[in-house]
Amino acid sequence: MLGIVPALAQTNSVERIGTFQLKDQHGVERRYEFPRTNVTLVVVADHKGSEQLESWIRPIFRRYGGRVAIEGIADVSNVPAGLRGMVQRAFVKKLDYSVMLDWRGDVARQFKPGRNVANVFVLSRHGNIALRTNGGADERKLHQVFGAVDALLAEK
Repeated sequence: MLGIVPALAQTNSVERIGTFQLKDQHGVERRYEFPRTNVTLVVVADHKGSEQLESWIRPIFRRYGGRVAIEGIADVSNVPAGLRGMVQRAFVKKLDYSVMLDWRGDVARQFKPGRNVANVFVLSRHGNIALRTNGGADERKLHQVFGAVDALLAEK
């Protein structure tokens, strides 16, 4: 069974993500456990929020390349069961990179994302949420994300 194990936990006022696993659009199971080697940026979006993703991903990738992991979770929990195959094929056709598909919404909800917006979470190597922001990227928000990532990358 795919999902969160354990759920998002509040520890000393620090939100920490537990182990989770989801399949991507190709049916490949992706499992996330902490600690991890890299600082990770997780972007969570529903259909409407996905329109804002490129404004985040392109500048983040341009700045960090492979020094950080950028992971996408598509909240597709509102897709009726009869349309899931079609939606999954659309992801395969449209995207060259792996995106985890959260059909039940369990994993996406653990991040407490905003609806109808892109949600960006900067995670430490230990799964702590260092920063959360949402909406379209702008200079101020990108500066905040870059600052959080730079601080985590500087940690030994």
